[in-house]
Amino acid sequence: MTRIADIREQISALPKDVEQAFTIINRVSKLILQGGGNDNDVVDLVIRLRGQESLYKAFSEVLGEMISGLCRQVGLIPYISNDVKSFDYGFAREIYRNPVDPSFILHAEQAKVFNRLVRGEGLALSAPTSFGKSILIDALNDILLEYDDGRLDGVVEYSFFSTGLRNWFLPGVLKGLDEYGVPHPIIQKAESRLNHRDFDTAIAQLKALAGTDFFEPVENQILAICFEEQP
Repeated sequence: MTRIADIREQISALPKDVEQAFTIINRVSKLILQGGGNDNDVVDLVIRLRGQESLYKAFSEVLGEMISGLCRQVGLIPYISNDVKSFDYGFAREIYRNPVDPSFILHAEQAKVFNRLVRGEGLALSAPTSFGKSILIDALNDILLEYDDGRLDGVVEYSFFSTGLRNWFLPGVLKGLDEYGVPHPIIQKAESRLNHRDFDTAIAQLKALAGTDFFEPVENQILAICFEEQP
């Protein structure tokens, strides 16, 4: 029997006293410290321990805190018990908290994917059903909806993320305008009047619209700056 399988069997058998409980936690902790923190089997052990947290806390509150410590070490931030009130654990929860839905906290692997998505990167993600892929999409969609409704105005980092996400769905030429420096709302407003197949034509059409009543004064000011900064 492998060490992982042996520990899993110990967890399933349930500890009979505080000494057994501590021994199990200690064995899992050593696996993590020896470099197994990213191993799916080790993460599975921590999840199993978290499922039995109430039993371990019945022996000692300290054991419950130790289980939360294991959760943090392997990146299972949402699994950290709310009963643990120390600053570092609370700080970890806040770092991984969804800015739109405070009740939703990302785990470390989700956060890596989420941060790449909001930077506008395209990803092909292969992950098990329990990974939480649909929750990531929901979180991204929430950011878009909140920003579009004006409820995230002034939150610069998320307005930037929102714009990047929406620009994924622009036609190629119009996405080029975004890279040229033209803000998404202006592109969206002029979309029906721009050539979607030729970038130079689209730029010429946008320049022709700039300074007219088609755009609001502030939009014309922004376009003037965009065209001054580009050749």
